[in-house]
Amino acid sequence: MLNIYFGDKEGSKYIYNPDSYFDHWYDPNWLVKDLSKEIIKAVDKSEVIGPNLIQSPVFGAMSPDRLSGGTKTLILIDNDDEHIFNAIHCGDNCAKYLLKIAENKDRIILL
Repeated sequence: MLNIYFGDKEGSKYIYNPDSYFDHWYDPNWLVKDLSKEIIKAVDKSEVIGPNLIQSPVFGAMSPDRLSGGTKTLILIDNDDEHIFNAIHCGDNCAKYLLKIAENKDRIILL
């Protein structure tokens, strides 16, 4: 189930800037999961080559820290059960994946 809260939230479990949080805390193994590969392909039009290498039509070979904020947020929501993420950087192309993640996991996001 997906629960959406509007407004700000305080506390240690709330991640205001998922983009920055991802760059410091993601697990490279998350990127080689089927859903992560699907998200990266659909949202960023890029292909996962390995856990630390993404092939982008815009940037060429790149590290995962160059992924879009929406992609990073979706991967965090799917893989991090401990935190609540601000999904403000998720565009319309992310909505389908928010719902897909919530089919199997209870998630809370903030907008």
